[in-house]
Amino acid sequence: MESEQDKENRTPPIEVSNAIKLFYLVLFLGIFSTISGISNLDKIIAQYPTFSPTFYYLIILFSYAFLFFFIYKIRKGRNWARITFFILFVLGLPFSIFTLPNSFTISLINGVLTIIGIILQIIALVFLFQKPSSDWFKSMKIKNTREQQEEEIYQTELIKEKARLQARKEFNQEKKK
Repeated sequence: MESEQDKENRTPPIEVSNAIKLFYLVLFLGIFSTISGISNLDKIIAQYPTFSPTFYYLIILFSYAFLFFFIYKIRKGRNWARITFFILFVLGLPFSIFTLPNSFTISLINGVLTIIGIILQIIALVFLFQKPSSDWFKSMKIKNTREQQEEEIYQTELIKEKARLQARKEFNQEKKK
């Protein structure tokens, strides 16, 4: 049974909560930008003539699903998700900046939302790497490791119990013969 202390330790610090909220805002702004860009789909396709509209939307859908996955894992206290997201953001930032002028040719709203999204992600990442956040991710790793060990012990005991029951069943069948 989980104690009040364990439940409290699972609750992320305000920095992580704020980062999660900002990531959800980025996700919402991205979806809004995509929907508002539907009327400018011809401009988007003109900039990327090798992309079909279907391919374009599949990439967008995959990107949003990917972002949602990382938000979910970060909220669950997975340090690897925090670090991986940071690395992917840093690697993708030059490409985002490089394509920023194209965002403005699609529409002013699209360009502004792109800039806002980049700024919000930077702020969220700063929150995620502050000391209270880092301490929480470390404590979650310890808890997740302990829970995993407990689950492995439980599974092992379950297997042993099944083997004991099977042996007893076989023994009783032998006695009947």
